[in-house]
Amino acid sequence: QQQQQQQREQQGQTGRRPVRCQGVVVVNPATSYSTSDASELGPVIEAVPDVAFPGLLRAFFLANSLDGYQAQQLFQDLQRQLEKIDGQQAGNALRFLGRLLSPTQDSLGLTKKDLKRRLAILTEGCSEVDAVLSELQCPVLAVCGAEDRLQPSAAEARRLERLLPNCVATVLEGRGHALLGDGRLSLVQLLRRSPRLRPLTTPAEAANFQPPTLAAFEEAAQLTDRFDAAVSPVWLSKGADGRPTSGLESLRELLLPTGMPAQPPAATISSRSERKRPVVFVGYHQRYALDVATILCKFYREFGIFLRGLTHPEVMSDRATQDVPRQFLKWVDIGLRGREAVSEAADAANQDDLLTSPSLSSEAPAREAERRALDEMNNNTFAKFGAVPVSARNFVRLLQAGENVLLFPGGVREAFHLKGEEYQLFWPPEPEFVRAVARYGGTIVPFASVGAAETVPLLLDQQELDRVPMIGKNLRQVKDGRLRVREGEAFSPPLGVPTPPERFYFLFGSPLDLSGIDSRDRQRCGHIYSQIQSEIASQLNALREWRTEDPYRDALPRWLFQASNSGKEVPTFPLEGKVLK
Repeated sequence: QQQQQQQREQQGQTGRRPVRCQGVVVVNPATSYSTSDASELGPVIEAVPDVAFPGLLRAFFLANSLDGYQAQQLFQDLQRQLEKIDGQQAGNALRFLGRLLSPTQDSLGLTKKDLKRRLAILTEGCSEVDAVLSELQCPVLAVCGAEDRLQPSAAEARRLERLLPNCVATVLEGRGHALLGDGRLSLVQLLRRSPRLRPLTTPAEAANFQPPTLAAFEEAAQLTDRFDAAVSPVWLSKGADGRPTSGLESLRELLLPTGMPAQPPAATISSRSERKRPVVFVGYHQRYALDVATILCKFYREFGIFLRGLTHPEVMSDRATQDVPRQFLKWVDIGLRGREAVSEAADAANQDDLLTSPSLSSEAPAREAERRALDEMNNNTFAKFGAVPVSARNFVRLLQAGENVLLFPGGVREAFHLKGEEYQLFWPPEPEFVRAVARYGGTIVPFASVGAAETVPLLLDQQELDRVPMIGKNLRQVKDGRLRVREGEAFSPPLGVPTPPERFYFLFGSPLDLSGIDSRDRQRCGHIYSQIQSEIASQLNALREWRTEDPYRDALPRWLFQASNSGKEVPTFPLEGKVLK
């Protein structure tokens, strides 16, 4: 590296090249060499006679590299092979074993000089690396064997996890130093399970996603159907005259070719429009993202089209947990039973776990199992059904493929907003997504939705949780170790108190065709960006105003109507005279 730096300086390249490393995996890393028994071999090497050195070195490594399972497998394999050979082959095998076990046979190919040179490199390297180790910012996965006798790898894994800002340690019980020496360890599976290094997607997967079958989608959508039954979503779209109309019929011409039937295909789903140009639905991100699955299911059932979501990487990792309290799922279930809602809701409100959130709960086995089950629900609904981690590259790949995309520019900053920030937009200042859509001749549909903030009001927001004694410190440590999509954003959900769910309202604006816009015209794209923001802010204000006229806004009258009018859609406020300002 020093030589390369000198060459660059001689060529006038005084700065170092930026390090482009997406992650590091270390297996029983030698960063623990200075504290290992092997670091004391120097004086021992000098004292060992040259004739005995190869055998002793071989015995040392065999004794310390193999764990119990590997040693047992080695002797069992040798025994099976000896049982299959004849006398001559047995003689050859014994002569080979004699050479292998001979104290003078240099089977490892290492001389004293070689070993001393390598140990010196380890000593120098550990010293240099340890001095800058805490500066390593990229994700690190440390995989170590609990029974490594060559070096203290298990302790080193925990040290790296404490020292590195973005490290996850995996200590494998019953494993020794040669972790990759047999087929028990799948590094690929470890990567997939790692919350920071999991290969969430590749550009090809973003573009070549194969939609699930109808049966698979319906199975995964069962919980969403229960949720929708509880919140009775109202779907509105903006007509050409600026007046809202019931349903999403105004989007049909945009998404489907003329004459295509309204019903989705019998066995599969499509994620693309037949028109081949991308359509991007840009909206406000409700609290806890409670409306996302509802939107996905609605567009599938209405148009047979699957929207591709751009999702925060933490949501798609194995570490992601369902941050909606368990009690809320009970309210959803109550919504299906109509007349029983009143008594059951009252009973549920008196339970002690009403304020329980996974982010603050204990790690009791039952609750942990429930959290993992909810994780699987999240993965089925999003990761396995076309969602990709939010990034500029994935967004562009989806646009190139002509996909229908669901985008929330406010990200987790909007979804995990503070008290008093309900229904405010927190978008980045740059209009980059507008420029990208314009470059690929796409269309943007701005939309807004309300209801989640009233359904799960906040007990403590992020800032208040950080100030809670003892708990706040632990939460800050967890938050600092999580992935960030943009600066100033933290994947740290607030603590909400679930209530009987308010009704959800959705309003989709007029499509904005950007096929004639020059993506290089930053001023024009910036104006369109501001126009979209203003449109969504206007939609949010309108929905909040209009819903005050809805006699079924509250849960109780809505559930009573459902109980006495099975199969009928719950009415809402009148649309006459409503104009989107």
